[in-house]
Amino acid sequence: MPAPMHRPPWPCVRVDAACTKPYHAASFCGLTLVRDRIAFVAVGLQALAVLVCGLGAWALGGWAEARFAWLGGAAAVVPNGLFAVRLALHRGQPAETYPTVFLSGELVKVLLSIALLALVGQSQAEIAWLAVLSGWIVALQAPMLLLPISWWQERRSASSKTVF
Repeated sequence: MPAPMHRPPWPCVRVDAACTKPYHAASFCGLTLVRDRIAFVAVGLQALAVLVCGLGAWALGGWAEARFAWLGGAAAVVPNGLFAVRLALHRGQPAETYPTVFLSGELVKVLLSIALLALVGQSQAEIAWLAVLSGWIVALQAPMLLLPISWWQERRSASSKTVF
């Protein structure tokens, strides 16, 4: 008989039958490699993607383009890193406070990202906006790489448990 599933603390959260942890923006039950550190892995993937984007911009347009791609990526990576730290500091607190901390953290993250993009726009004489926005968009889309990693982990763990 399977273990009874616990009731989620708020109704919009789904609970996987094979896992007792609720799905939310900061955890995937199937991703056993990183478990509770998924937000930090997402920020690391963002930094790696921005580095690759900057190298691509360097290959296409030179060091000035690469610098602008890195600045645009930093406008997304820095707020996301601070948000991951904020969520990690909240770990172990009452579950009722999590939605407030999460939503206020998201608001601060978005406002800080906009402020950093404005700072890049104000501090540079000539701006390559295509490179800045490319770095920013690449950084924001990089956490989507966690989905194939999660799928690969689940396939690998399922195939290793197969008994012949």
